[in-house]
Amino acid sequence: MKNRRLFIALPVDDRALIKPLGSIYSDLNKYSSILKSVSIENLHITMKFLGDVDEDKMLKMADLFSSLENPGSIEYTIKGAGCFPSLSAPSVIWAGIQCDMGIMSKLYSLVEDFCESFGFERETRRFIPHLTVARVRRGKDIPPGLKEFIKSNKERVYGTSVFNRLVLFESKLDKTGPEYISLAEVRLA
Repeated sequence: MKNRRLFIALPVDDRALIKPLGSIYSDLNKYSSILKSVSIENLHITMKFLGDVDEDKMLKMADLFSSLENPGSIEYTIKGAGCFPSLSAPSVIWAGIQCDMGIMSKLYSLVEDFCESFGFERETRRFIPHLTVARVRRGKDIPPGLKEFIKSNKERVYGTSVFNRLVLFESKLDKTGPEYISLAEVRLA
């Protein structure tokens, strides 16, 4: 039986955000030798990374996914740039998300409950909604210009929109980057 690489996410579906978000990519392209950018078409908030899941469990999850409670759509603003784990040693560059954290936390809890019912452990780290825009390549030093870019863009607003669907995705990895395949979704409204 084949395993599938799965995650649950809120995709950025609003194509009107591509132009304003393009500016962050043009700035980060200066550092393409040390950064691996996430395709702007693949931007999402990861609610739960499940990793390799056997096909039987995947089919059961996909079948029951639409039964998740619907807390409603989530209006959001993409604001600021930052990094994990720290500015002195970043491994992920992100764009920030501002939204109603009451609704977002409820949805996050529903996702955790759903996944726990399939034997996945609950996340112990605090949930911080963000859009990963790039990852630092292993063993690469961060130049001062990239750190300055992150610091100087903490308050920049890139746009506003609405998350209107929660998706169970399969991620197929290849040399050109990941391909995300929607297996099931919950429409948020």
